[in-house]
Amino acid sequence: MEKRYTLPVAIALVVGTVIGSGVFFKAEAVLTKTGGNLSVGILAFIIMGVVMIISACTFGVVAQSHEGVEGLVGYASASCGKWYGYYVGWFMAVIYYPSLVSVLSWLPARYFGVLMGWDDPVVGGRTMMLAGVFMVVTYTMNALAPKLAGKFAIATTIIKLIPLLLMAVVGTIVGLTSGMTEFNFSNVVTEMPFTEGLFGAIVSLAFAFEGWICATSIGSELKDSKKNMPRALLIGTVIVAIVYVIYYVGLAGAVESEVMMAGGEAGAKIAFQNIFGQVGGAAIFVFVVISCWGTCNGLTMAVTRGMFDLAVESDSPKLAMFKNVDANTNMANNSAVFGLLVSSLWLLYFYGGTIMGGFGPFKFDSSELPIITLYAIYIPIYIALLKRKDLPGFRGKVMPVLAILCSLFMVFAALSTVLGVCENILAMIRELTGWSRKKGCIVCGAGIFVLALTTALGYSLLHFQPFAAGTAWLEFWGFIGSNKGLPLGSLVLALFCCNSFGWGWENFVQEANTGHGLKVKAWMKPVFRFVVPIAIAFIYIYGMATFAWR
Repeated sequence: MEKRYTLPVAIALVVGTVIGSGVFFKAEAVLTKTGGNLSVGILAFIIMGVVMIISACTFGVVAQSHEGVEGLVGYASASCGKWYGYYVGWFMAVIYYPSLVSVLSWLPARYFGVLMGWDDPVVGGRTMMLAGVFMVVTYTMNALAPKLAGKFAIATTIIKLIPLLLMAVVGTIVGLTSGMTEFNFSNVVTEMPFTEGLFGAIVSLAFAFEGWICATSIGSELKDSKKNMPRALLIGTVIVAIVYVIYYVGLAGAVESEVMMAGGEAGAKIAFQNIFGQVGGAAIFVFVVISCWGTCNGLTMAVTRGMFDLAVESDSPKLAMFKNVDANTNMANNSAVFGLLVSSLWLLYFYGGTIMGGFGPFKFDSSELPIITLYAIYIPIYIALLKRKDLPGFRGKVMPVLAILCSLFMVFAALSTVLGVCENILAMIRELTGWSRKKGCIVCGAGIFVLALTTALGYSLLHFQPFAAGTAWLEFWGFIGSNKGLPLGSLVLALFCCNSFGWGWENFVQEANTGHGLKVKAWMKPVFRFVVPIAIAFIYIYGMATFAWR
């Protein structure tokens, strides 16, 4: 294919694809996960930035060491064999890229609806029609005018950086002069365990830092790809990391962390309103629309070439049609048409299965893509690079090891919350039974697996509607835990702590008054002994009486 793209286009593709809607609304999620601890939040941004930069730079080494090979599929094939590249190619072309494109076609339509004041900007018919328009226009531009798509990537990247840099600079200055920045850094809304808050924030940010791999899809069309691809990956990811951190600091100077957390997705709008007025708060949605569309364009660049890359790397004659390059556009149009078709199907599913909650046993959130799985996919490529003997020590040994550690860290961070819950269950069972850790792990693991099967198969083989139509095992277990377990458990605890047949009031007071903070006073005994249990019992009975059983 024609060498039509320059280094600035590749950098813009990295920056423009990574920076989407997430950066505008993930600050609230990070604050929530960390309990409003800005220092831990910044650390999460820095860690994710380091992970992204190391991963991208390692792929830059892969790009330099495999001349003439481009794209994740090509790197996977060259590093681990054609069989590995084949399966990675299908995953990227059919699942990863098109599902992301479907969501990122809907997002600009949604925020355009918010900007225009539509009645139902999330699931309304106008929103979904506009999402289809965004998708078709983006695909048409990439298939028929690829050079225009490259210029569009540069333009949207510049535009989406404007509000981020404005908030970073103006928000920081205002915050330092007003004392807001100091207040937010010195006050934590809710105390959270450090590791829990950090790992939770990192997982929340994973999506916001994803997409840099898309730049490798234009390797065959990038001028001097051997030099420019590593440069684009390094420069682009460094820009993203810096912009994210300074934007987050700027938000800290614009609004109190507690207000940002309470505002949810509107938190960023509140911050911009505080700094730039009502017009600035509304204008943020204009930039979000452009930002999301720019990200959609970057992903479309990748998905239009998905089947082409797979066909080039595969020897299968069934895929030969995707190798055809149009003489006029110099684009693999069959690959682009296939990408549009699959993305349209994903958009249809996103609307019916995710937004509307339909499609029965095939119900899941298609926006929750296996990003962490992608980091796992990178690991064999890093290991193959590590085994090469023709590369210098740092590039051939240190960088792959660091990249492997980063990928493992991401996988561990994603699993940490689950592991934390499992650890609590294990600790309780061992304390009650006296079992060894090995025996406890086996029994608890088997029990959790069996119970999890009810939820996993609850929409198909183990179909079960315990309450209203559309409910399943997940609602049933939620009812047992939240509606039954929590109030009854708290009632038993209240009675146990404050009465002689249990722990006893004196022992309870001694334990409760350990450390700093508010103390339990003697006059509170009737409150804890009678008022609290009665209140809990009333809430429980009222909840059962008013519960929507059917």
